[in-house]
Amino acid sequence: MPVQLLRGRLNHLDIFLLFWYYFCITLTPTILINFELLNIMPNRPQAKKALRKSAKRAERNLMIKQDLKTLIKKTKQAIEAKDAKVGEMLKQVQKSIDKAVQKGVIKKNTGSRKLSRIMALQKRVNQPVKKEEVKEKPKK
Repeated sequence: MPVQLLRGRLNHLDIFLLFWYYFCITLTPTILINFELLNIMPNRPQAKKALRKSAKRAERNLMIKQDLKTLIKKTKQAIEAKDAKVGEMLKQVQKSIDKAVQKGVIKKNTGSRKLSRIMALQKRVNQPVKKEEVKEKPKK
């Protein structure tokens, strides 16, 4: 796009793309992070309460997701290092994933997929790989 701008005059699409780029980079984070900066506040008491509840839930969900992510990461590292506490960590991961699914922080299939991949990693790391013996073909 910068090469086009240098060659000739701006057309409507270029102006729109420049505006869109400016909006996405500068204004959108402000809108998403802090509603008060742009005076986007609800008027009705119910809507104000809903906004407060939504912010609290979003913060709670973010904390749960971060804790779950770090727990999964530590469990994977423990599995690869063949740590002795892997069994306890796997139980804790399973419990945390199930709680997150139950509270609606992550979806059911996402939780199942995460747990399945951890268990598959544990199975793959702890089982020795057996080499298949090559049998000689009988000569005719």
